[in-house]
Amino acid sequence: MNELIPIENAWVCRSSNPAEIGFVKRVFSTGDEPSIEVDFGPNGVARLRLGEWGCGLRAGFTVQDIPLSGVRETLGTGTVMKIRELATRHQALVQFHATGQTLWLPFERLRIIVNGARFAIQHAQIVLRLDIILVGNALEPLDGFRIVLRNALTFGA
Repeated sequence: MNELIPIENAWVCRSSNPAEIGFVKRVFSTGDEPSIEVDFGPNGVARLRLGEWGCGLRAGFTVQDIPLSGVRETLGTGTVMKIRELATRHQALVQFHATGQTLWLPFERLRIIVNGARFAIQHAQIVLRLDIILVGNALEPLDGFRIVLRNALTFGA
């Protein structure tokens, strides 16, 4: 089966520990076996090989659709409503903010968007490194800032 590889800033988990989630920092596609570098926050950074990762999305997460091909335009940002497994593939049911449309999409093509205050409340006890820039009314991960979440949201280098 042809595997979809998660894009940078997609949420993934360790297959051996689905509760441990992080975001993809880098994708390595050298040779026959692709791998990804994942930032698991306080648990550190790890390189995972094909079969060692799974879907890290949870209901309520805010994501941005990133099309696989340049032919289709992005559907924009949306909120994850549910996760399902269909024929060994994980998909997220996303309701898009601009249109209200709800679609099942592969988790590998959805990248994290941080909704500052809501994210801090939902994840008040974790420390997570995310790099961000402001995109419209949403935050988009990139290189540059460090966010530390511990009962408050702090920005700094």
